[in-house]
Amino acid sequence: MTEASLIKLGFERFDETPKSSGSPQPRYYYTKDVGKVGFLSCDSDSDEAIGGKWTVDVLEGDIVFTKASELKTVIMLLEKNKI
Repeated sequence: MTEASLIKLGFERFDETPKSSGSPQPRYYYTKDVGKVGFLSCDSDSDEAIGGKWTVDVLEGDIVFTKASELKTVIMLLEKNKI
């Protein structure tokens, strides 16, 4: 999925300085919470993001999304059914 897809899905960008990330370059990533379910993108310094193919992990699980359409469906279902 693209960075634009993450933005369209309502993900929030977080920027890190080289000092805070321990990386020689500034970098950033995206997050989104739906209820108590957290989603975290790869960071801008990852091979995936550099190649224009961002991934999103579900925190607290072994689930990784590579397709924006599938992630959109899950987010819509969670938002529709959250308490």
